[in-house]
Amino acid sequence: MKKKLTLYLVIITSGLHAQQSAEQKFRNLGIINEGTLAQKDSLADAFFTKNSNFLERDFMNSINMLYAMRKNDKAAALKALTIEKFPKGSLTRDIFIDTSFENDGGAAEKERAYHELLETWPITKFPDEMYQYNYALEALIKAFMKEKNTVKALYYLESIEQRATKAAGYLSVAQSLLEDGDVIGAKSFLKVPMEESLFYMSQPIDSRDEESVFSSTQIESSVHAYAQILLQEKKYNEAIEIIERTMQQAPSFTDGLQKIYYKSLVGADRKPEAFQVLSKLYERGDLRLEGDFKKLYQDINGSMDGYLEVNTHLRDELKRAIRQDFDKNGMFKKAPDFELLNMEGKSVSLSSLKGKVIVLDFWATWCGPCIRSFPAMAAVQQMYAEDKEVQFLFINTWELDKDYKKKAIALMKESNYPFEVLFDDITDGKTGQLLADKMGVNSVPAKFIIDKKGNIRYFISKLTNAQNVDYIKLELQELIEAVK
Repeated sequence: MKKKLTLYLVIITSGLHAQQSAEQKFRNLGIINEGTLAQKDSLADAFFTKNSNFLERDFMNSINMLYAMRKNDKAAALKALTIEKFPKGSLTRDIFIDTSFENDGGAAEKERAYHELLETWPITKFPDEMYQYNYALEALIKAFMKEKNTVKALYYLESIEQRATKAAGYLSVAQSLLEDGDVIGAKSFLKVPMEESLFYMSQPIDSRDEESVFSSTQIESSVHAYAQILLQEKKYNEAIEIIERTMQQAPSFTDGLQKIYYKSLVGADRKPEAFQVLSKLYERGDLRLEGDFKKLYQDINGSMDGYLEVNTHLRDELKRAIRQDFDKNGMFKKAPDFELLNMEGKSVSLSSLKGKVIVLDFWATWCGPCIRSFPAMAAVQQMYAEDKEVQFLFINTWELDKDYKKKAIALMKESNYPFEVLFDDITDGKTGQLLADKMGVNSVPAKFIIDKKGNIRYFISKLTNAQNVDYIKLELQELIEAVK
């Protein structure tokens, strides 16, 4: 339940007062996005004003506004004031949950914290924020499962009233059992979230509620785990049945099931159908399956005659799809010049790199998806290690921790990443913007391909198949070569 991301992804719905006019809200948003530094300073002073009539939500809106304007010191000061003014408010409660349940403490410690949570911040006082309490409860259940105290875990699990949330608890228990190797126990627990999710997704779209939305997040993981067990048990037809049922009732949640699907089809001796499924996976970029693809081709055809042509065709289709996808979202605009410091304290500017294709990767130390993409990015960079016309820059931005530089440098050293890291911590003297703001970054990771003349040509908000190194190499290579 980390709050860091929300500081930069806040949708501004209200401003200084809850009754603030829509016109004023719009004006404030315009200043935050495009105002001058003087305008932002003035607005920040207004948000920092301590008004005794403010409700906690007004303070929280002001804090978010200050963070959005990079006024971190004022935001932190107002946050401290809010904690002092509302000691039993939602902010102190969320901080308590973060510190009490996002740690390696034992189940007994978390159990005490859970009862303190209910006593200090009664659920009845926050009827619309049950997700916070369920988060704490789920962490407690996981702690008991980690200690193999299934009785206690089930006791708290049964106390959850919402069906979808309870189903999520069953999924957590099942995952813990799988980690311990208890496949039989996990299988019985997986049925609850799986059936619950499929039930909700079978309802007409116009009648689905918040429970349906939450339940939908459990479909792929619960069905995947259940079908994987069936596959291990060699119950291929049962696995095929549950996957096809999921494909029918929730088709948008089945991409992650296709590997188990084709393996189950192979196990059921339905190899031609399996080959069709595998071909689509391969064509969509899962190049890790090439060995399986080759073997299945030989099993079906009795030889490798024609395989090279089929493989080449699928790879060409993949490259064409990559180009088409990015051409639709391509752009051509001048990149803002910048001058930032690297990990050695040396200055690096965009203008000094003119004549090179630049790959900018905006990231943060607290951003899991950013860090998970680094192995693939390292592989891509290695492809161009001898190419003097291509330069990779990893822009560390939006950090809240005062020791962010030490953390970033430590991460690079521990993982042995040969990245040129630049710190995006120098605000524009006129607008108060960071480079990420000027580039239009709304979330991280965010990647840009800049051509030799300094024009932004491609923007990638996320990497498809972020764990698939071969695919990422192909994807970024296509984009880099397109602008060379």
